[in-house]
Amino acid sequence: MSTIPLLVTLVILRFLPDKLPAHYDINGNIDRWGSKYEELLFPITIIVVSLFWQILINWYKKKSMKATDEKEAVGALNNAKLLYVVAVCMSLMHGVMHFFFMYSAVIEASGDMKKSAFDFNSVITVIMGIFMIVIGNYIPKSRTNSMVGVRTPHTMKSEYVWKKANRFAGILFIMAGAFSVIAGLLYEGTIVIAILLALVIVVGIASTVYAACVKEPEKD
Repeated sequence: MSTIPLLVTLVILRFLPDKLPAHYDINGNIDRWGSKYEELLFPITIIVVSLFWQILINWYKKKSMKATDEKEAVGALNNAKLLYVVAVCMSLMHGVMHFFFMYSAVIEASGDMKKSAFDFNSVITVIMGIFMIVIGNYIPKSRTNSMVGVRTPHTMKSEYVWKKANRFAGILFIMAGAFSVIAGLLYEGTIVIAILLALVIVVGIASTVYAACVKEPEKD
């Protein structure tokens, strides 16, 4: 799946204008033009990132097969599945962003425009919001690991605290994702990016504080 953006870009590359917008300032003004071949950089980056995720997934699968007990094996396998979901979502998200940005660049080049044809801040916020909603549904299913989820000294020491904290974080992620999508659809400009970053920070802080407050039930 991660190779699709590169393959599609290679096919349509010959039909693109020789020069395309290559960079925008914070207000969406085009401040640099570059070769159409620069459109290959993002798809290549997508593949590299996907390979990184695949290495981690394979590591957890091997850990599952080498586990000495069933609980450890199931936990490692669940983490491998979670990382697979994250990898697929990121590939889709980056692929959509690449095609959208390339489409916008072609419109701008064809019309000799000085500013982006679409508000990229809104597009990024909506896409990130959808990503957060999907991930929020899967975080509660994760087992203790050092890669994905609410990772604090409290959660790493206790499976009970891990489950409670990540269930809480999952709900917050879904809510923050929904707000991000709405904000991206209603507003434009840097304000939507500020809203997105603020929501991510609030979710991170709230999840960390909640994890520190969770107490394991007393054993009889």
